[in-house]
Amino acid sequence: IILDKVYTLSFLFLNLTIYSIIILRDTMRRLFTSIELSSNYIKLIILEKIQNKFYCLYSDVTDASGISKGLIIDSSEVISSLKKALKKAYDKTNLKIDKVILTISPIDANFMVVSSTTYVDNIDGIVNQNFIDKSLNSAVDSKKDLKDELVMTSPVTFKLDDNQVLDPVGMTGNKLYVKAVASTMAKKNLYPYFNVFNTLNIDVLDICYSLVGDFEANKSKNDKLEHGVVINIEEDIVNIGIFNKGILIKTDYLKIGSSAIDKDIKYIYDLKEEDIKYLKENFASLSSRANYKYDTIELNTSNGNLIKIKESDVVKIITSRVTNILDLVKNKFKNLTNKEINYIIVTGELTELNGCSQVVEKVLGPKSKIGNIKLIGARNNIYSSVIGSIYYLENKYKNIGMLNSLEIEKINSKEYE
Repeated sequence: IILDKVYTLSFLFLNLTIYSIIILRDTMRRLFTSIELSSNYIKLIILEKIQNKFYCLYSDVTDASGISKGLIIDSSEVISSLKKALKKAYDKTNLKIDKVILTISPIDANFMVVSSTTYVDNIDGIVNQNFIDKSLNSAVDSKKDLKDELVMTSPVTFKLDDNQVLDPVGMTGNKLYVKAVASTMAKKNLYPYFNVFNTLNIDVLDICYSLVGDFEANKSKNDKLEHGVVINIEEDIVNIGIFNKGILIKTDYLKIGSSAIDKDIKYIYDLKEEDIKYLKENFASLSSRANYKYDTIELNTSNGNLIKIKESDVVKIITSRVTNILDLVKNKFKNLTNKEINYIIVTGELTELNGCSQVVEKVLGPKSKIGNIKLIGARNNIYSSVIGSIYYLENKYKNIGMLNSLEIEKINSKEYE
């Protein structure tokens, strides 16, 4: 593999490279790598785009240390874990990863509407992405807290010489007006990610919130026109996001996750970790159609005592905890918005439990649905955020003009709260 050149795309908030184009036997390839440091593991996926379709070259989840509830708490441990994940990817693909899309949990994210009007200063009068980036960065800097850093911008409106346009890049004009929903995070939460990747000589080319990735990976056609909720239930955190017409406008989180089920089973049966995992993921089914009345299994406790466990009892334990988590989630998103919810997307590690969709619908109602990742090579909801981050950055400008002026003012006035 010969690294020949890098094709540069600039996005609204930074002028950053997104595509690593690698020449392999004179064939140009468009490869995308997305990494998420999440809970107690690292998600890594490599996609290739061929004729407007994505194919999975590699996907893996690696156990990690130094990460808790979406934040880095020990950089040295994260670096060690990340090295293992990168080595596994190299051993399988023979691709050295030195540029990535970073997918992160939107912990304590802030949202604001920014706008700017700038005269096009290029000699030829053609609007380029650098010009838009500088314009919006200046607008964000004037509004954000000094302790925060810009993470994402979702463009709402472009006007070139007072004429609204979908995408002004490449067009000729004198004056450009830009309006976007911008989001910031505290530097103390964000910078440890950059330090980790800098230590490993890996360029972070772009950043995407995990919830945005979850939406892009699981959305239906009408979801981009309506008001809804996206929920990702991971091992030790639940991320909750409010979307309006495809744009993330509010977030919150719960410090609980699927590991609570493991703790419940451990407390009742005192089993080894691998046996708890088997009971949760393989033995029990939450589906009302499952016939588990007479299914039993014999396992040794941590003290070596042999016990019999009924599937029906395990199902009750798991269902009780899943219901508890979903009730907490429902209370959270009801506090985030007073608007009618048109859809609820639930994804993440917990949704892979057998029959989980029935519990979700029972608690959250008929407008809810479980995510369904269909990409061959990564057919698991645990990958929805990293897959969707790549999808989003490919379609970043598709939401332009979707929010009207009243909806924008509601974001600024925090009326959604």
